[in-house]
Amino acid sequence: GTPSWTKLVPTAPEEKMMPPLLWVSATVDESGSCLTCSAINLSLSQSIPAQLRLHGTARPGAVSAKMLSSGDVRDQNSFDNPQHVVPVDMHLPPSETEGLIDYTFPPHSLTVFSIEL
Repeated sequence: GTPSWTKLVPTAPEEKMMPPLLWVSATVDESGSCLTCSAINLSLSQSIPAQLRLHGTARPGAVSAKMLSSGDVRDQNSFDNPQHVVPVDMHLPPSETEGLIDYTFPPHSLTVFSIEL
């Protein structure tokens, strides 16, 4: 079924999260079959481990993601090098725990999850 709500919970100690370095937005499509969750890690140097908790649903189905990041915050695409910074497709293994997805967000990255419900 459709999750009643979704929450991304950082698994790092609370003091490392002040001010918030992980910004998250989530939505479910009209049919209730796909959750899209976008997260931005604002830290330039710190990876952030977190758990995506899906409340009110059994184990999620297939989980895919696209991640955009680069080794240098100043990296950019240009007419001469239009593929310098590109999204990377990822497929995450099925969750071993009902309703939980563990993921570590790389420094200075945007990650968009597509989760079958």
